[in-house]
Amino acid sequence: MLGGHSLCAHPESVLGMRSLTLHVWASKTCMVLRTLKALDCRKGSENEAWEAFVPSQAADASILGFVTQPAHAALAGRLAAVLNGQLFGKIPEEVVAIIGMHDTGWAEVDLAALEDAGSKPPSSFISIPSAIAVRAWQRSIAEATTKSALSANVVRSHFCLLAPRDEDAEHLLFRNEEEARLRQVSPDPKYDVKDIEHFIAFLGFCDLLSLQLCSGWPGDFKLPLAHPAHPRAKDAPKISISINEGIVHLSGTKFPLGTSVHVNAWQATLAGTLRNQRYEWKFR
Repeated sequence: MLGGHSLCAHPESVLGMRSLTLHVWASKTCMVLRTLKALDCRKGSENEAWEAFVPSQAADASILGFVTQPAHAALAGRLAAVLNGQLFGKIPEEVVAIIGMHDTGWAEVDLAALEDAGSKPPSSFISIPSAIAVRAWQRSIAEATTKSALSANVVRSHFCLLAPRDEDAEHLLFRNEEEARLRQVSPDPKYDVKDIEHFIAFLGFCDLLSLQLCSGWPGDFKLPLAHPAHPRAKDAPKISISINEGIVHLSGTKFPLGTSVHVNAWQATLAGTLRNQRYEWKFR
């Protein structure tokens, strides 16, 4: 909450679109870093999508700016709208809409980081303490619950898959509680279990593709036609994806001429401030 207004109502407008100049960097930034790709990372074979993304978030990377989690989710939603009817077949508009809002729980964390300008360099969301991530996941699920049972199920399942299978008490408690809720609540009688799994897979696919675009790194990688964090993803069919100079190509897809997506990001300036920057990609 800020000034009595919920940050979850229009998270991208709050965090990605308003004009704001801040002295960098926020001391507890938990966003998607947009970095310069190192020369020694430009060559090599086609990697899995997550393996291709992680190096872009390294602590020693040259940071150009960052994308808030709600803005990244909004991009995932735009990707879902563009890809709907391709690769994963026809997906209900309700699911497409919640894909674009699945990270609203990060809004307070990201806005606090923007307003709490400090001297420390930013850090990626993948390196933050588990307690912060879990609270953001819980807020995201709570927001999805206000939309519909189906929306809540898809988002809750997504974060249960993302929670690492490690010895961390926060992760373990989160998974146990949320998986219990999944067993207790029926998402929607119109859809069977396979349909729901299909919707969750589509969210995971769009989520990881959005992260790769937000990182700013060009390259070629493979993405499974499954939720990337699901154990079955390693055996799922994969498509090849190429990102280069604002052009995105996904094997097995066709798009109308001029099809594009965009994200609203924060760009670092030479003066040590941040400015709003829109990045756009076209499909071919």
